[in-house]
Amino acid sequence: MAGDIVDVMLKTLFEFVGWVFKMLLKLIGWIFKGIYNLIAGALAKKKENSTANAFNEYVPSVSESYSVSESYSFNDAIRDVENAKAENPQNEQLLKRYMHLFVTTATNGKMSVDEKCRILELHNKKLLDFFSEDISVYITFLITALTASYKRLEEMYGEDASSVSEVFAEFSADIANKTLPDIIEHLMEIFSFAGVLNMGEGSFTVEADTLEKYDLPSFELIMKMMK
Repeated sequence: MAGDIVDVMLKTLFEFVGWVFKMLLKLIGWIFKGIYNLIAGALAKKKENSTANAFNEYVPSVSESYSVSESYSFNDAIRDVENAKAENPQNEQLLKRYMHLFVTTATNGKMSVDEKCRILELHNKKLLDFFSEDISVYITFLITALTASYKRLEEMYGEDASSVSEVFAEFSADIANKTLPDIIEHLMEIFSFAGVLNMGEGSFTVEADTLEKYDLPSFELIMKMMK
């Protein structure tokens, strides 16, 4: 009888030690996983900031001549988008050109909404080809391009930029909260501000139906591509 009790106690002890050992292994695994996630997140954040900063270097300034010139037309823009890759063989040059063309088109006050959409549709095809191996960088490019467009408009409006700044602040808050904005909605805002500025007086209407006819950048579609 006493031997049976000892056997049971030893068995229970071994099971308890085994359970404790398993829990320690799990705990160590969780700790290493947590450390790995922290490091990976920090590296990803560093890469994201580095990429965004790199793109910011390619954002055109308001002072660049033809970007705000009344003579820069739809045909000029289509030609420039088509020839961008051939005329800029180095990736950095091409990246700067693509950024320039996006901002120039989006903030142009002379072109019609349909003309801008046709240009940006062609531009988007070129971007998808350029960023085909890294869609996440494509997203960063688009966010930087929209940011640059708002900043361009603020500079163009000068002391009357409060309405632009308000919409820009909402866009920036979405980005800060890791909420991808509706690109078409913000393109509508940018087109509208550019159109009103060109008119001087009155209103400039941009309809969502017009933009939805074209294959413009969409974060919803991009996220589906990444799955």
